[in-house]
Amino acid sequence: PLPEALDAARRSGKPVLVFATADRCGPCQQYKKDALNDPRVVAWIGEGRAHVAHVEVDRQSNAAALLPSAAIPMTYW
Repeated sequence: PLPEALDAARRSGKPVLVFATADRCGPCQQYKKDALNDPRVVAWIGEGRAHVAHVEVDRQSNAAALLPSAAIPMTYW
């Protein structure tokens, strides 16, 4: 969840990588299927270089309100 990732980032000094998507969004589903399952992306995330959060904008409106844009799919640092 985004609030926890932001808190962890403040404590560790590492960046937060946020993926914002919506179930209703066709391009978001393709993004999750392709980019978020790419072995290079999975490996990079697994290395712990950043705290990672996935925000489903329609189900997590409070977290989505923290993001700088409502555009989806989107990746934020």
